[in-house]
Amino acid sequence: MVRLSPAHREVLGLVFIQGFALAEIAHILDIPVGTVKSRLSYARQALQRAYAHTRVQEDLRRGAK
Repeated sequence: MVRLSPAHREVLGLVFIQGFALAEIAHILDIPVGTVKSRLSYARQALQRAYAHTRVQEDLRRGAK
């Protein structure tokens, strides 16, 4: 999460922690809904890549033992 920009972390927090709908977030941040969707998509993909990388590293460590 720390590698994401503040804007991407903010959208993730508003969606997954606060539970706001995309339209509500757009209103709160005063940005278009498309921008909210884009930031959310980017942030989710970045987290998925980081998780996958972590899993690969764990698997490599386990295989090396």
